Amino acid sequence: MRSVVVALVFVLAAGSAKAQDRLPDLSYCRKLLTESLPDAACLGKIERALKLTDVSKRDQRFRSNHLAWRAVAATAKDNAFTEELTAEGERLMKEAIAVDPRNLFPILMLAGSEIEKKRFDNAEKLIQSARAIAPDEAFVKLIQNTLDLRRLNYTAALDGFTALIPKLPKLEDVYLNRAGAYIGLKNVEAARKDLAKALSLAAVREHNFIRAVNSAKLIGLGKDTLPAIDDFLKRNSSAKVQSLKGEILFEAKDYKGAYAALTQSLLLEPNQPDAFILRGRSAFLIGQTDNAILDTEQAEKLAPKNAEIFYWRGVMLRELKKPDEAITQFGRAIEVEPTNATYWYERGWLHSEANRHQAAADDYQKAIALAPGNKRYLNNYGSVLDSLGRLDEAELAFRSSISVDADYVYPIRNLIGIYGRKHEASPDPEVKTRGQEMLDKLLKLEPQNKDNIRTAGMFYKRVRDCEKAVVSFRTYLDGKPDDLLSLSILGFCLSHLERHAEVVPVLEKALNLSPEHATNLNNLGWAHVKLGDFAKGLELAEQSLKIRPGDPPSLNTRAHAKALLGDREGAIKDHREAIRLSKPGSPTIPESTNALKALGEEP
Repeated sequence: MRSVVVALVFVLAAGSAKAQDRLPDLSYCRKLLTESLPDAACLGKIERALKLTDVSKRDQRFRSNHLAWRAVAATAKDNAFTEELTAEGERLMKEAIAVDPRNLFPILMLAGSEIEKKRFDNAEKLIQSARAIAPDEAFVKLIQNTLDLRRLNYTAALDGFTALIPKLPKLEDVYLNRAGAYIGLKNVEAARKDLAKALSLAAVREHNFIRAVNSAKLIGLGKDTLPAIDDFLKRNSSAKVQSLKGEILFEAKDYKGAYAALTQSLLLEPNQPDAFILRGRSAFLIGQTDNAILDTEQAEKLAPKNAEIFYWRGVMLRELKKPDEAITQFGRAIEVEPTNATYWYERGWLHSEANRHQAAADDYQKAIALAPGNKRYLNNYGSVLDSLGRLDEAELAFRSSISVDADYVYPIRNLIGIYGRKHEASPDPEVKTRGQEMLDKLLKLEPQNKDNIRTAGMFYKRVRDCEKAVVSFRTYLDGKPDDLLSLSILGFCLSHLERHAEVVPVLEKALNLSPEHATNLNNLGWAHVKLGDFAKGLELAEQSLKIRPGDPPSLNTRAHAKALLGDREGAIKDHREAIRLSKPGSPTIPESTNALKALGEEP
């Protein structure tokens, strides 16, 4: 919109020949203003023009124009020629209208400012007064169409801009704004054509060129503008366009190209903290770690209160496996911008990775308070609550995550785990049913997903449905044959089903992966005892007890092996010790109790 109003400055401010004759030469300013680059010399020329107030008293239009110029100058000094007039600029524009109510220049300038400030009703009234003065004036229609576009009346805006093209065929704003209407109507191909036309017309006008490129980026066509950008840069030295090129190349994952473009931009204009940040990210991704950190330091010198600097430095340090330093940087980002949920979440994630679960929970709570509908935050919060043993709260967090996205698999998996563990600790048919419902949903969503199949195996093991657990773990191990936990649980379930011959190869493979796994040593020993190789069973149970002395299941296995090898006293001693060391409710207690009775001993 900005250059629409700038065009009005030059087309409408020169409305009367008499006024134009009295204005000093402002052609130098024209170029700067159309590029949105007013400087001291330009403003000085404007001020000299405004000193003709004594002359202007003899001509209302001339005086009105001078007041409008004063408004433009006041805005340019503070806002680099944005349409949003300053309070002083707005006051002067209204005075200009009062001096000459038929002067389109201040009317449309003020209407443009009202549009930018989203005071659409005020803008509509000003446009109506302009239409009453000059119903066929193209720039009046241009402002009306712009208002329609900003009000999201895309069809009306499209029709209006299309009708204007024959009248203003070389004004890139018409094509830019019509592209905006096409984007609103989701006609990407038509928008592409209009943006290409706008880029060609804006070949020397930086502001509109950047606007056209940004519009193309909005619809995923940023990379398509690179030839036009290179062509622009051949004719114009522009730090802003070089930075824009860097952004597009970065988004296209051409990190070397992005680094080069941003370097060129910073050579032209070194005071760009955002360019240093993005160049630092590019440097990091091409392996120039030291340069990446240096760029964040340069950015910090320019903008010490820019939280993004600390955030991206934290991300880099996290990737460099320096979690404590990364946590410090995320903390600095939080100090500057405590309302940014991402910063709290990132720090919480690192606390969680370091098993500082309470610190993680505190940070996740902050993140959720700031972004209550974020499914990932809710899921991770549930995970740390689970680690803290707060299962009911964890269940609520996972359910909240699922309420945001019913098909989000991570909280579904986590809920299945909670229900399985709850049932394992205290069998409850209702809890088992809830878990099975979640598992059915998970397998329906992603039936071939290996992690889901493993989740099913864990659930079935915990609810003691070992037949299904065996099927799940065998399926999982087809794709990941060296997964130690899955091999261990498969061995346990096969043992529980008395399929001891199948236990042996499974647990032998597991012990090749982890030779000092006490549970697997004992379970393999039990399988050998049941298969009649009592000496091997005794050997494996003793190996388990060397690793984990006083382990009740291993004492039970050794006791059975001793009894079958004729060492009755040794068996009795081990069974009594197994009972003494077992926790209440342990299956080892009834096993050793029955064994003692079979040996003719009272437990």
